[in-house]
Amino acid sequence: MGDETLRSAVALLALSAMALAAATITLTVNDGKVALSKIVVEAEREKFPFQYGESLVSSQLVAVDKLWGEGSSVKESFSTNSALTLSSSPLKKGRAEITLSITSDPTTVSLHSRIKGSVLVLFFYIRNMDIVLNSVINKQDNSGNLTIDGFAELPSPKVTVEKMLNTMIPKIKAGIEDLGLKVVELKYEVTGKSLPPTSKVKMYVILKGERDKIVESLNSLGIPTSELLNLINMNDTVVRKVNAQANLELSLKRSGKELFTEIRAKVRGEGVYLNDTVRYELRSRLEPVLKALNVTELEGYLLPTNNVTSSLTVNVTGNKVKANFVFTNVYFNNTEELWKTLKRIEDELGVNFEVLCSGKVYDIERAASSCKG
Repeated sequence: MGDETLRSAVALLALSAMALAAATITLTVNDGKVALSKIVVEAEREKFPFQYGESLVSSQLVAVDKLWGEGSSVKESFSTNSALTLSSSPLKKGRAEITLSITSDPTTVSLHSRIKGSVLVLFFYIRNMDIVLNSVINKQDNSGNLTIDGFAELPSPKVTVEKMLNTMIPKIKAGIEDLGLKVVELKYEVTGKSLPPTSKVKMYVILKGERDKIVESLNSLGIPTSELLNLINMNDTVVRKVNAQANLELSLKRSGKELFTEIRAKVRGEGVYLNDTVRYELRSRLEPVLKALNVTELEGYLLPTNNVTSSLTVNVTGNKVKANFVFTNVYFNNTEELWKTLKRIEDELGVNFEVLCSGKVYDIERAASSCKG
């Protein structure tokens, strides 16, 4: 149960799975400074990168991200509000509160997450759960482990739950192995009574595998923050500490004769990154969308900055995706080489540019001569 939209980076990553239809990049020139103001992308969704797949009917995301420097560190605050509508989903109703912390140093990445809530999956109801997940990844050899510890309460007799688990456990182990992970330990205990029918399942699982497989397993478990691990550079020396909280709500919605599952998520979080710069963090946020547009060379023109705000709005309807990114305090080096690069990108890659300068809108050729400052 979850939604992979902790912050704008997640939606940026999604762009790499889309067939590009149109992209417009808006630049603003004031006092000779070239600012990146907006990126608008419209695309066909060939394959949505999250577990919902073709069951995704529509999705909306609004995210705000702020980065600022303090001494030799960078601080960040982020928030997202999102809603997904799913068809033919096994998820029916539920709620969850999720807390998460991630720490990363030059050798290790550690993730701690706690999920509390309830969920109705088909006709299977978990009325209360409290599950803690801990993952440690070795950045040097890309290995990792995942520990799952907690309980789930069900309104079913103990004997029924035991029979169900006896059938499910071999399938669960097989599914874990299909993910490329090794089951080091899997223990569970069922307690409860027949009248009224209640059961409590305590579980303890240890998994090991490669870093990417561990992240995949977190995604499969529906952890809405697992995509954050994709932002951690395995080769950098930045010490990162991220804390976040998420609230999820699942409900059934009827449209005509069809029932749909709606998932709403609100996420808030903050990060502190030591031995870091805002420019470095900005590049890591921009790189996925620039890569999707095949214009990563623009990263080389980014100027140092100490305070950046970005906002993102994404709408997915059927096979259509529209993403709108807005930036403040993101600047490019205003050189002749920059304008030549922009023109070549427009001519060869079909990315449209518009330049706002002196109260007018210019194309690249006119802006190169009229907006140099």
